[in-house]
Amino acid sequence: MDTYIRELIDEMKRVHHLHMKVGAQYMSTSAISKDQAILLYFIKKGKMSQKEIAKELHIRESTLSVRLDRLEKAGLITREADSIDKRTHTIKLTEEGHEKLEQGLNLVKRFQSETYKNLTKEDYEHLMHILHVIGDNLERMEE
Repeated sequence: MDTYIRELIDEMKRVHHLHMKVGAQYMSTSAISKDQAILLYFIKKGKMSQKEIAKELHIRESTLSVRLDRLEKAGLITREADSIDKRTHTIKLTEEGHEKLEQGLNLVKRFQSETYKNLTKEDYEHLMHILHVIGDNLERMEE
């Protein structure tokens, strides 16, 4: 069993490394980075506080603030102070932000399509089942 687990861990590491590397290569042709695309996607999704976005992205609020500053300087978002609570800002995509996001999402779709093209529905369901079992085991261990 130990050999199987070692092989599984090694293959998961290899796939993760390749996924990150090839995904970055796909996004390198975009005008925005992968992180910017993800952030623009959350902004487009709707009303979320900066705190909620930071939590969802697993980053600190200060890191998010720097990223938002860059997007604003690039003309991809606007930030407006809330009329009631001046500490809160409404963040919206500009027209250029929408365009860059769509370009980025199209690259992501192409990447995903190529990455998973040979998986059948049954393969997908089996893999998801295995990942859920491992995840559930880890969550129980975490408690």
